[in-house]
Amino acid sequence: MTGQDRRRRPGLAVIAACIAVPAAVVLWPVFGLGIPPRMILGDPSTFTEQPAYLGLISDLGFVGWWTAAVACLIAASVTPVATYRRALVVGGVLSAVLCLDDLMMLHETFGEKIFFPFYVVASALYLWRERALHRRVGPALLVTGLALLATSLAIDSVADLAEGHPAWFDHAARSWLHLDLAAWSAGRNPAVDDLHSTGVFQPMRMALDDWRRIAEDGTKFAGIVSWAVYHVYLARFCLVSGGEGRG
Repeated sequence: MTGQDRRRRPGLAVIAACIAVPAAVVLWPVFGLGIPPRMILGDPSTFTEQPAYLGLISDLGFVGWWTAAVACLIAASVTPVATYRRALVVGGVLSAVLCLDDLMMLHETFGEKIFFPFYVVASALYLWRERALHRRVGPALLVTGLALLATSLAIDSVADLAEGHPAWFDHAARSWLHLDLAAWSAGRNPAVDDLHSTGVFQPMRMALDDWRRIAEDGTKFAGIVSWAVYHVYLARFCLVSGGEGRG
């Protein structure tokens, strides 16, 4: 083993951190915040007695955000090109923040009026400032991901407006779409009732809110996947091009 290889091996400080940080993450909520261990350590489907696929698509979304973050930040730590490193750090940090927000529901806790404008401005600056690199990689996938995420956000905003002004939206639907939204969404959910009574779920009997949720969360998941795949391509491009430039 060469001296250079030995220097690249994780040292005692890294090993100690890999033990101490997870221990603090586990113990501080329990003893510092008084949260029962099963609430943060157990699988939600276990202590809620729900199926194992509870929140599956949401969990896959976390994986997508984190994939983009890890790919970018690892590539940033290796590439010798400063302009590549800057773009990778911005893309990686933004992906990590989006993941933590999604995971911890920070925008619900601290207010959407703070987080969503920040995301819009940060994404716009990221696109504009690193436009030359995005053009070289091919921006279609990144733009597609952002468009899908924006569509999901728009659906969520319309749903919030509909909850705040149900009479106006019902009148608009009757006038423009000839739909009786109040009647369609009234009462219990037939599809869920079927599942509880017979064990058979009938998708075509879903309530209006179910269709809205499919549209909102489906476009969001597709946007996350597009964002993640693009940043994997970005990381690969920077590593390959940076290595060629170095040679």
